[in-house]
Formats: sequence, C-alpha cells, structure tokens
Amino acid sequence: MLRAVHDKYAVALLMVLFWGGALWQADLPGLYMDGVNPDYLAARFFNRALPNTVWILPAKGPILLGSLYHGVQNYYVDLPVFWLLGISLLSIRIAQSLFGAAIVLLLYFLAVRVTQNRLVALLTAALLATDIAFLVSFRTQFYIVLGGEAWLFASLLALWSRHRAGPLLSGLFFGLAIYGYFVFAFFLPAMILLMLAQPQRHVRLWMGGLALGLLPYVLGYVFLFRAIGDVSSAIEYLTSRLSGVAPLSAAESLWERIEGAFALTRLAITNGGNEAMIFSEALGSPWGEIKLALFATMVILALLRLRWTPPHRLIVLLPISYLICATLLGSRLWVHHYSVLVPLGYLLLAVTVGDLARDRRLIAASAVAALALLAVNVGQSIGFHRELAETGGVRKQSDALTRLAQEARERPPTLYVFPEWGFFMSFALLTENRVRYVLDPAEITREACACDQVALAYWNDADTAAYRSLLEAKNLRNIETTVYAQRDGRPAFHLMTGTF
Repeated sequence: MLRAVHDKYAVALLMVLFWGGALWQADLPGLYMDGVNPDYLAARFFNRALPNTVWILPAKGPILLGSLYHGVQNYYVDLPVFWLLGISLLSIRIAQSLFGAAIVLLLYFLAVRVTQNRLVALLTAALLATDIAFLVSFRTQFYIVLGGEAWLFASLLALWSRHRAGPLLSGLFFGLAIYGYFVFAFFLPAMILLMLAQPQRHVRLWMGGLALGLLPYVLGYVFLFRAIGDVSSAIEYLTSRLSGVAPLSAAESLWERIEGAFALTRLAITNGGNEAMIFSEALGSPWGEIKLALFATMVILALLRLRWTPPHRLIVLLPISYLICATLLGSRLWVHHYSVLVPLGYLLLAVTVGDLARDRRLIAASAVAALALLAVNVGQSIGFHRELAETGGVRKQSDALTRLAQEARERPPTLYVFPEWGFFMSFALLTENRVRYVLDPAEITREACACDQVALAYWNDADTAAYRSLLEAKNLRNIETTVYAQRDGRPAFHLMTGTF
C-alpha cells in the first residue's frame, strides 16, 4: 500500500513537470508540414463537406498507413482529443504530447522494476520530463518517430512482468512500436536477446504477440493492394515508391556512415536537430554536450558490466542494435530517426546508476547530481524558449503559418492555392477543413470555390513575378502581395491575392 501511495505522488510530480514543459508557449512555433502528418487528416474526418486535397495512400478499408513505413496511431489518438477539445494549437500539442507523457511514466515504472529503487527511478524520469531535446520533439516532425517509444517501453515492462501474459503482451507492444515507425525494427536483435535471457523463454508466445502487433501494418498493405486492384500493379506501385527512397542505396563508405550515425546521434541528444528545424540553426548548449558524454559513459559502464543475468544488464544492447542497423542506411536517415535514443539514454542511466549506487552515500550523491542536472535542464529550456519567443520559429515552422490559417477563417470566401511544399497540411488542420484550397494552380477557377478571391502562398520573393504572371493568365485583377513576417521581422513567406 505504501509503495502504491509513493507511486501516485511520483506520477503526479512527473506529470506536472512534463506537461509544464510540453505546454510552455504552446502556440509556438508554427506547425511544420511533416509535424502534423497524419494528424491533419482528422480535420477532414470532422468536416467532410469540402473536397480538399489530402496526401494519403490508396486504401480499400480503414486508414492504417500514413506512408509505406509508418502507421497512423497519432491520427486515432487525435480523434477523441479533438472531439473533446476542438481543433486548436493547444489541442494539437496535447494530442501529440500524450505519447511523451506515456514514455515518461513507463520509464519510471521500468526503472522501478529494474532497480527496485524508487528514488533513482523518479529522478531519472524527472530528467527526461524536463529535457528540452525530448519535450520539443513533440513540436517538430520528430514526434511521429518518438510515438513508437511508448510501445517499446511497454514491451520491456511487460517482458519483465510476472504475469503469464507478459511475453505475449511484450511481443504485441513491440509489434505496435514497429507499426508506429519502421525504425523500431532496428531494436529487434536486442529484443530477441532480452527475451531469450528471461528465466522462462516463451519464444512462441512472444513471436505470436509480435505478429499480432504487426497486424495493422499487414492489414494496411492488404487494403493498399485491394485499392490498387491486382498484385502485379501493387508490386509495380511499391517498386516505384520505394525507388525514390532507395533505403540501402546510400553512396557513403562504411566509415562515413558510422561518422554520420554518430553526428546525427549528437544532434538528437543535444537538441541541435530540433533547433535546426525551428530556428534553421543549432543554438548550442554546453549541457547538451555534457549529456552526450554522460550517455556515452553509461554505455561504456554498461558494456563493462554486461552479463547474461540479470537480464536487465542487456538493456545496453538496445541502443547498440539500433545504431548498427541505422548505420547501414547511412544518409537515408536523419536526426528525427535518432530521437529515440534520448529516452533510451535515460533508461540506461537509471539501470547503471541503480546497479552501482547500492549504499546510502552513493544514492545521496546520485540524488544531488540528478537535482543539479535537473536545474541545468530547466536552464537549457529557458534559453530555448527565449529564442522561441523572439522568432516564433522561422520559415516553414514560423508562427506566421498560424496567422495565415487564422486570417483565412475570417476572410470572405477565398480559394487558397499552395503550389509549394510546406503549407497545406497545417492550413487544413488549423482551419478545420472549412476553407477551400487546391495545390495545382491549374485548378484556379471561380467554380472551384464559388468565390471572387484567390490567395496564393509561396516562400521566396524571387518567385513573385512568375506567380503574378500565372494569376494574370487566369484573368485575376487587383493583384497584391503581402509579406508574412516572422516575429524577428524577417520574411517567412508571401501571399499573393487577386479577384476575378
């Protein structure tokens, strides 16, 4: 009973820390296009009247694939959240951050299970809950990858449970992690070893659970094949789609791939990747580099203490397995694919410190160090949010995109045109699919929206003359151009308007 009470207080504290950081300046930055894909589809679910364009794989059945390599779990979480709260920047942040909240809680309970030390578990989970590299990942395209980490941690927790269904649930959750994003398959070699290291090896049960967890993926492809028509056409379609991705065709040497993998790991852990997305440059932070060194030290210590038993000593194989597999894909991966290493770094920290800090003096020293790191985490967050308040995000993550959608809701009926990448998904979501838009300028007609005005958005001033000529060719008059500026005064994008 006492432990349950302690856990309730720990959960409450962790949620205050996490949600305080997750919703700090929740209206910033703007919504990056891949930062709301597949979430933007929820707008069409609630408002189906307008036939606005969506990018989605053909499917004869429910939506199960966001692309060939990830599912749509975020979309199905969005639906009840938006139904309860409506569609707004705040509700979008809440829906996407729910996965982060789950990861923090699962880290706590995993650390409790492995270390039997609630203080170590609480402090480690608190560090993750206040790490800006983790928190801000739910405001960039990193979120779509990180969602699968909740399933990975749930898989580990189920694997180490004493419940008879533990192996089945572990396999099921791991399959759902892979469905969330394909890169979680990189953990499969380590997960198999962790499963085999259990005192009772329920291999068939675990593999059966894995098959069940992958079922949404399989069904998604079945629905895709049914929509295309026949197997040969479906294979041709997949071949053409995958040829553009060419996952194993990176031209780098092995050493260059290794260097690239570690450079991307550094950007993920230090928050340089998120900062590059939001500010077009990494802000740089001494704590980010110290954290990277700390995680690397934990990996070395864990490898030195690597044993088959107890099984949790094998956790260090998870990041190693991931890095080996990711290295094979070279430059086909980017920083967001490595964001999964941030929560894993804290899990490894909890396991290693929990193993080493067995007497009161070491536990007290670890607690003091953790509190100091917690203060540094908050300091890095303050610096990040100071820059965020000044710029509002830049270019394709500028909060000017939010203003565009807000003003579109207030304008007289207007046909919006988005010929360039980066506009339409956030626009569709924030306008709740209530404003007509097209992607192809050839569709600019009065009949397309039963309106008198057209508004065309584009990024670069150098394209102004070309787009003016395009609108003039469509017999539009009174053509004007408005610059949507970032908070720091620099142009974010341009909006050209004209009337029939």
